[in-house]
Amino acid sequence: MTRLPTITSIQNPAVRQLRQLRDARKRRKTGLFLIDGAEEIQLALNSGVEIERVFAGETQAELLAPAMPAVQVQPVSQTVADKISYGQHESQPVALARARTPALSELTLSPSSRVLVLDRTEKPGNLGACLR
Repeated sequence: MTRLPTITSIQNPAVRQLRQLRDARKRRKTGLFLIDGAEEIQLALNSGVEIERVFAGETQAELLAPAMPAVQVQPVSQTVADKISYGQHESQPVALARARTPALSELTLSPSSRVLVLDRTEKPGNLGACLR
């Protein structure tokens, strides 16, 4: 796979998009979400999540590219890596992934399965109350 040029500017449109996706409204609107951290990205890949591109520091990108041949790995400068990383995953790779909403017909349930269906839950506390 051809090596992509390193993104060095935090004003780059791809970097701006990643930063905007920290907002839940943008994630819902675009159908995209972020995955922070190399292990988490690998778990997502193993689970069949559609990953559009992985953004990683130059050294990490060189290591990740052979491990993820089906995914485009975009090298970024340290400044950009720090800007797009989140929380405890400072300077970790970040994947741009597409959310997938399975159809009800795709769900397989056993006769003893329990199902809780929620629609447009607004407050996190509401989910906890429903689960209790």
